[in-house]
Amino acid sequence: AAPRSSMGCRCLVLLASGALASASGEVAISAVVACSGRHAQFEHNLPSWLNAEGLGELVVVDWSSEPPLRVTFDRALGRLSAERSGPSLILARVEGEPSWVLSRAFN
Repeated sequence: AAPRSSMGCRCLVLLASGALASASGEVAISAVVACSGRHAQFEHNLPSWLNAEGLGELVVVDWSSEPPLRVTFDRALGRLSAERSGPSLILARVEGEPSWVLSRAFN
């Protein structure tokens, strides 16, 4: 099942058109999540995104959240099992954007 999000939390998941091959040769999906603020909702949703079947990579775009999403991201990951062997994770921060623009966040 594809990851789900709530537009109310200003987070949206975009599944990449390409796919990754895992070390075992299985095809895996890359997902991009663009977020601006709404830290509590992000922290709540992150575990379900990471457990999405077939997910090989999750890219989180922090669209100038204040405070930055890094602390919430690290805290949410810390709550997950230390033995987690899920998808690779990337947190990319965009600085200085005064307003939420979904199309720009995904570019």
